Amino acid sequence: MTLKTRLVVATILLSIACLPYIASYCFMVFPRPERESEAFKNFDPSKIVEPFTCGHSWNASRPMSMSAGWFAMHFEKGFQGRYILRVRDRGLLMSKLSEDLTSKLLSDGGQILEQSGDPVSGFHFRYKKSHTVGEATIKPLQTIDSRLVQKTSLSNAEVALSVETSMTETWYRTDRELLTFLNPSGAH
Repeated sequence: MTLKTRLVVATILLSIACLPYIASYCFMVFPRPERESEAFKNFDPSKIVEPFTCGHSWNASRPMSMSAGWFAMHFEKGFQGRYILRVRDRGLLMSKLSEDLTSKLLSDGGQILEQSGDPVSGFHFRYKKSHTVGEATIKPLQTIDSRLVQKTSLSNAEVALSVETSMTETWYRTDRELLTFLNPSGAH
């Protein structure tokens, strides 16, 4: 075999070996913050909870994660806060959190596909906006030990609670991929 033939064969073999990586790169969709919905960017439970607090609180947002995928990219973020609240405000707080999220989804041009829950059991939303589908959950309020919020005793009108939310979004490159996700059976 001549040197020229060997080089051609080596080039072909190398191309074949690299083909999966090249194809993967061509079909992968990499995360970009501008593809997050405004509702995803702006939903901040701490702003809703703060007026209900009785002076003691602890907040922590889970870091947002982003991941690339074939034909789609994924975003996820969460929030957990511990608060001292007035007992009578539990239901009102949950309703306000749900109203705020609903308003952000709709004002951003989103469409709520499914909404379920109530102030006692929490709320769950499935939504769509353009090439994005998402899910948001407002978990039911959990009573916690007041020492977790740096308060040793509570009055009868106060309660220590954990507030937790999560949101995930998937941005699809094309309407076809989005429709496949929304209708996996293939029926139109």
